[in-house]
Amino acid sequence: MGCAAFFVCTTTPAAQKTAPDLIFDRFTPICRARAEQKPTKRNQVNMIHSFRRAWDDMLLPLLQRPKRLQVAALCYRETENGKRVLLITSRDTGRWIVPKGWPIDGLDGPGSALQEAWEEAGVTQADIESDPVGFYEYAKGLGEGLTVPVEAQVYLTRVRDLSEDYPEADARKRAWFAPQDAANLVDEPDLKAILNAL
Repeated sequence: MGCAAFFVCTTTPAAQKTAPDLIFDRFTPICRARAEQKPTKRNQVNMIHSFRRAWDDMLLPLLQRPKRLQVAALCYRETENGKRVLLITSRDTGRWIVPKGWPIDGLDGPGSALQEAWEEAGVTQADIESDPVGFYEYAKGLGEGLTVPVEAQVYLTRVRDLSEDYPEADARKRAWFAPQDAANLVDEPDLKAILNAL
């Protein structure tokens, strides 16, 4: 049986490629070469062995990989017109997000989220809740078209003061929105639900 029966060659922009796309790109030339060989029993056995090894070594670990954990600060303030939520833009795509990042050694979840709120949004004084208000999932880009599944713990953070000068001030925009407007701007369904319930 020819290798071409297992793969359909498509063209995907490099920025949108997932790990399976990259693996398929790697094996497509091998598949074409083997498809042109005479379909002997030995070729079929070698091909099955190659696919099994690719599955065991690359595809199966990707499918079984657990979600990685991040912490997020849902920054808000009380105004005459009700709560307002602070959103920032991501550095790579410019879409609206909440401050978030990897847990920091020596800090708990709320402490790590507060540090991210300072670095990414300039929050200098805030009261943060000790337990997450919820969780949301998203695919974090790692470069070269690869992504990793991430679950972010969301901590409500009441902002008391902001600075105009903070580590990522030149890399991001920030703005205050009504919770429902913020929900319409973010991409993640679970984060939308958290914002709508605020």
